Amino acid sequence: MRMTPRRLAIGMTLWIPNLFSGIRVKRFSPDWTSATVELHVNAFTRNYVKTAFGGSMSAMTDPYFFMLVRHQLGRDHIVWDTRGEIAGRCTSARSAARHPRTDRHAARLAASVQRTTS
Repeated sequence: MRMTPRRLAIGMTLWIPNLFSGIRVKRFSPDWTSATVELHVNAFTRNYVKTAFGGSMSAMTDPYFFMLVRHQLGRDHIVWDTRGEIAGRCTSARSAARHPRTDRHAARLAASVQRTTS
């Protein structure tokens, strides 16, 4: 079965760590250039000072960049997610992350990989 953006969004929303962290994947664009992910902050998903738990914020950002790049570059490339960094704070009941990737970014990544392997 072929992985489509819609199937991946549904699967990632129902994935147990995301489901119980209040993370909902709203959509992956059909061309894999963007993703929209929401974090619902409530009594179960907030920290001691009533803001979003940092681990949940990382979980709503880090893997999606990796997935977009992987699908844009295709199976000919191996994509590793080695490091992530976020800065910000979530004080509202809902926080959204948008992960835009363009074809230009993917082409630049593919070119840099080709240069390092030749």
